[in-house]
Amino acid sequence: MTRFQIIAIRLLLLALVLVAWEVLPRNGVINPVLLPPLGDVLRTLVDILGRAQVHEAIMVTAAEVTVAFVIAVGPWQMPITPAIQSMLSGATFALWPVMWLVFNGLLLYNISVRSGRFEAFRSWMTSNLPNDRRVVLVVIGHATYHLLSSASNTSKRGLR
Repeated sequence: MTRFQIIAIRLLLLALVLVAWEVLPRNGVINPVLLPPLGDVLRTLVDILGRAQVHEAIMVTAAEVTVAFVIAVGPWQMPITPAIQSMLSGATFALWPVMWLVFNGLLLYNISVRSGRFEAFRSWMTSNLPNDRRVVLVVIGHATYHLLSSASNTSKRGLR
């Protein structure tokens, strides 16, 4: 197989995955709550990227990465190719656990809402906790942390 054929096959497979991502949730084959259609995801991404806070955060991050790159290549005399590879590797390994946690959190939330368990949890909270917002927020934060960390297997106990 030629290099062109390999690239063409890979692009075709990518196109098929993207088309399936759009079509299957729209037709009800895959639950759209668990996997929203690609068009909806892209619209949400464009909305998020249009916010001023996101632009500011991107600029700060780009400045930090640039300074780190200049220090690595300049005073530390790191070759450029490994420096670029390190940046890409760092970005990948920084985003992966966060996205895994977000995915599992949304999945569990959607499942609990659909099954009715979220309403049962809400009624338990209102009947068993005191009428003090501070206490309620601490309990919700603590419960959310342990639920998400155990569901995504990123808790300290899960790493031992």
